[in-house]
Amino acid sequence: MLKASWFNLPPERELTLIKINKEVDECNSIQELRESVKSLAYQNARFQNMIGELLKETLADDLHVYLLEEGKIEEGPAID
Repeated sequence: MLKASWFNLPPERELTLIKINKEVDECNSIQELRESVKSLAYQNARFQNMIGELLKETLADDLHVYLLEEGKIEEGPAID
């Protein structure tokens, strides 16, 4: 479940956004703006992928621990 507090940025992130917005407002080069948008989109996609992989790994680890604790699986080599 998402928490409302997750949508609030800490002050240092707000300050970064203010700085970026100022730079964008003062920029007169369309090419610079295009390159910046492309770079930010790429960075955003990488971070989303990293977070997704981290979540998958964490969930798999948590499920493994849960199943071990419940006695549903046993540690050791697989037996055919």
